[in-house]
Amino acid sequence: MDLAAARDIAIIVLAVMNIFLLILGIVLLVVLLGVVRSQIVPMLDSLKKTVDTVEGTTVYISRSTVSPLVRIASLAVAASKFVQVLTGRGGRKGAKK
Repeated sequence: MDLAAARDIAIIVLAVMNIFLLILGIVLLVVLLGVVRSQIVPMLDSLKKTVDTVEGTTVYISRSTVSPLVRIASLAVAASKFVQVLTGRGGRKGAKK
């Protein structure tokens, strides 16, 4: 067997191996995509449920705790300002007395 024949055989073997590896890579990619789809979709559904729960909790806390506290604080500031105006201490800043 001469050098040219060995070269041709090596090229053919490498080409066949390359085609085999390409097909194997495509098969593995398809399998991986199937696994990802079967795992990701349930995870995303679970994540959406969690986000909905957090959103509901946030709305509940806002309505039941934060809003009343803001109202109470604003009423306290208004009452304080009212008393200041009645006692004559509620004038504008920088105004001469």
